[in-house]
Amino acid sequence: MNAAASPAASSRCKACSFAAPGGDKPIVSNVSFALKAGMGLALLGASASGKTSLVKALVGIWPSQQGIVRLDGAAIDQWCNEDLGRYVGYLPQDRRRCSTER
Repeated sequence: MNAAASPAASSRCKACSFAAPGGDKPIVSNVSFALKAGMGLALLGASASGKTSLVKALVGIWPSQQGIVRLDGAAIDQWCNEDLGRYVGYLPQDRRRCSTER
């Protein structure tokens, strides 16, 4: 379902906790923030502190165990992937080697 024609106003994460798919224990707990259009968010922390896990949850790859992530007031899971992909970018840190040889 497309919650809005295009995200324009805000992104909000309120009291969210996230675990890896199939996991019980949260990797990241009780995260809250609000961003207006055009703002950025920096995630800083030690290796294995949950930065990548948090981003996966914020872009809808992983579901929230607790709390809610919203884009323009609609829950992130209400956006269809095609529409969300037009406005939210994610470049994972795991590299995959592409071969051009045939």
